[in-house]
Amino acid sequence: MPIDFNNRIGEEDTTIGTPSGIVSTSTPQNNPSMQGSGQFSNLQDYVRANEGARNATATRVGQDVASRYDTALAGVRSSVGQIGQQKQALDTQRNQFNTIVGGAGTSAITPEQIANARNLAMGVSSPDMSARDQASSISTQAELQKQQKANELKNIGSNSYNIQDYLRGIRANPSSSTRGELRLDEFLTRQTPEGATQLQNAVTKGTSLGANTELQDAMGGVNTSVSNLSPTALTDYVRQNRESYQTGLGNIDRTRAETVARERRNISDVGRSRSAYEGSVNNAIANDQELSGYVNAANEADAQIRRYNDTLAQVDQFAGTKNYPELKRIMDEFGIAPNESAVARNATAARNDIFRALQGMREQRANEIQQYNQAIENRKGQLTSGVQSTDPYYQYTQDVANASTRQNALRANEMARLQALYSMAGEDEAYRQYLAGGL
Repeated sequence: MPIDFNNRIGEEDTTIGTPSGIVSTSTPQNNPSMQGSGQFSNLQDYVRANEGARNATATRVGQDVASRYDTALAGVRSSVGQIGQQKQALDTQRNQFNTIVGGAGTSAITPEQIANARNLAMGVSSPDMSARDQASSISTQAELQKQQKANELKNIGSNSYNIQDYLRGIRANPSSSTRGELRLDEFLTRQTPEGATQLQNAVTKGTSLGANTELQDAMGGVNTSVSNLSPTALTDYVRQNRESYQTGLGNIDRTRAETVARERRNISDVGRSRSAYEGSVNNAIANDQELSGYVNAANEADAQIRRYNDTLAQVDQFAGTKNYPELKRIMDEFGIAPNESAVARNATAARNDIFRALQGMREQRANEIQQYNQAIENRKGQLTSGVQSTDPYYQYTQDVANASTRQNALRANEMARLQALYSMAGEDEAYRQYLAGGL
């Protein structure tokens, strides 16, 4: 007579030992895919009926673990998005500062804006850091919630966890679950391969969630944005813009710069000096053995490509006349191993073998040419730099290009921008020295 697990829990339990104690057989599962316990006279038959894909309890655990993990991860990423909004608020302040620097000295930027930007760069005033504080608060709370959810997942897979309460909660009708049903659920979870897999998956998911660094990475971005608003970062940005702008003004007083540069380099005839410089560069290139080696190698590779192309044209002709002996001769000439023609000794197969081999050789030579051409350009650059390091004409051109400009060579708008950039970096005295200086 079958055991009635629904009515005899208190009177006649069928028990089985487990690592944590005794699990009693109990009532049938509410899930229609699970075989009811009342149909079986012993636990072994019941378990066999709920093996593998029929283990609805393990399936419920797997679905619940996946749902908990996905929900927790979605919460993390929602917080990451909120932190990103706070980062954007910090970046907006830096972008506004950059805009002022970019337009300093023009009608687009007011003196008040320049003064405020200078105060930020000099540390006299501070940027609004409420977005940083808000981001930190969001991150702290989200991290606590993430770790809590991670621990919940890891606890599900723990041997010491009161799993019956958990299993009741994930049933279709938790309130109507009987003690016997929950004991069977526990057995199908802890004592079957399917259940053990889902418990281990809970631990794995919990560990993965706990180790997730998206919140830390988001706060790293916030910290970078905060650093970009530091006086050091702001001052460096102003100086970079000023130096770039000042370098661009170097050729304004070109006539004076050229005169001083000729005297400095002892050049009486610029044209003759330029010709001598170009001749030195050409001679260095023409007489360099390393460069000649690259050129010769590139030419040899090019000749090989032409040879391959001519041969391929002949191959098509021989294939058209089915002249297998000539095709075999070409294969021997280029050391081409038979492939198709090893099976089918005919002109078509030989032609295919030759085409594959020679096209591969041609591609290899083309790559070599590209490498040699790059080596040629690099070597020419080295030889040219060697001449430039001592040549008077080249040094004269550099003197002219880098000549400092002064107040009488600056137009009003250029002078205003340069002065504004010096001022925003707190370098007013350096600006006065610049105006008074010489070449």
